[in-house]
Amino acid sequence: MKRILNVLAMALALGYGGPLVADSVTTVTQDGAGNSADVQQTDTFAGQAIVTQTGSNNTATVNQHGGILSPQATISSTGDRNTASIEQDNAHQAQASITQNGNNNTASVRQVRNDGVSFANDARATIGQGGHDNTATINQVGTNCGGCFGNGNEATASISQGSSSSFVGYNNTATINQTGLSLRSSALIDQDDAYNANATVNQTGNDQQASVRQGIANGGSAQIDQTGHNQTATIDQRFTANSTSASISQSDSNNRATVTQYWNSNFNTATVVQSGTQHNASVTQSAAIAEGGTGAFANFNDANILQSGFSQTATIVQTGLGTGAAHNVVNVNQSGSNNTAHATQHGGAGNRITVTQN
Repeated sequence: MKRILNVLAMALALGYGGPLVADSVTTVTQDGAGNSADVQQTDTFAGQAIVTQTGSNNTATVNQHGGILSPQATISSTGDRNTASIEQDNAHQAQASITQNGNNNTASVRQVRNDGVSFANDARATIGQGGHDNTATINQVGTNCGGCFGNGNEATASISQGSSSSFVGYNNTATINQTGLSLRSSALIDQDDAYNANATVNQTGNDQQASVRQGIANGGSAQIDQTGHNQTATIDQRFTANSTSASISQSDSNNRATVTQYWNSNFNTATVVQSGTQHNASVTQSAAIAEGGTGAFANFNDANILQSGFSQTATIVQTGLGTGAAHNVVNVNQSGSNNTAHATQHGGAGNRITVTQN
C-alpha cells in the first residue's frame, strides 16, 4: 500500500522578518512498499529530520532551507530500489547521513548555497550502502569561508559501499564533488567487495585531501581530480584487484599522490599527473612478498607519472609478469627542478622503463 507523507516546518513571516523555529524535529517511520516521505524544514534552528523506511520501492526526501543553523538530516532504509535524497542549502554546520541496506538503491546529498551570497558552512555528509548495484553521490558546493559563523573550515564527505550482514556488495558507483571555497575539505570513498565498482572525487580549492579505497576490486577503476592548494590524494586498490585502473590528477601547490595496487593486482594501470610545486608521487603494483613479487601474479602493469616544475620525486615499483601482448611499462617524466626518480621492475614479459628529467 502506497503512503505519501509530506511534512513542512517553517518560520512564517507574519509581517516581520520571520523568526527561526527553534529545535524543529521531524520523525517519519514507514513500513512496507511504495512509500514516500517528504520533509521540508525552512528557517529552523537546529532542525532535525529523521526518516526510517523498511521495504522496497520507497522514496525519502529531506530539504532543509534558508539560513539554518546546525541542521541534521538522517535517512535509513532497508530493502531494494529505494531512493533517498537530502538537500541542505545556505546552512551552517550542516550534517547529513544516509544509510541503505539492500540492492539497486540510490542516495544523494547536496549541501549547497543557493543565493550566491550565503554558504553551506562546516558541512558534513555521509552515505553508507550495503548491497549491490547501488549509487551514491555527494555534492558540496560553495561550502566554507574562513571566519564564517561556527567552525567555518570544513567540508567532509564520506561514502562507504560494500557487503552488509544480509547483502553482498558489487556493481556500486560513488561520486563526490566538492567545489567552491571548500577550506579544509576532505573526501573519502570506501568500496568493499567492489566488483565492477567505480569511484570519483573532484575537489577545488585549499587544503584538500581525497582518498579512495577499493577492496577485492574486480573491475576497479578510481579517479581523483584536485586543483590548487595543499592537495593530498590516495588510491588504494587491494587484494585481488583484477582489472584495476587508477588516476590522480593534481594541479598547483603542495601535491603528493600515492597509488597502491596490491597483492594479485592483475591488469593494472595507474596514472598520476601533477603540475607545479612540491610534488611527490608513488605507485606500487605488486603481487607482494614485500613488493619483490611473485606471491603469484601482478600481471600487465603500466604506470605513468608526469610531474612538472619544482621539487618532484617519483617512485614506481612493479612486480612483473605482464603480457596481454607484453605490457610492463614505466614512464616517469619530470620537468625542472630538484628531480629524483626510482623505478623498479621484477619478473617477466615486455618490461620497459623511460625516465626523462629536466
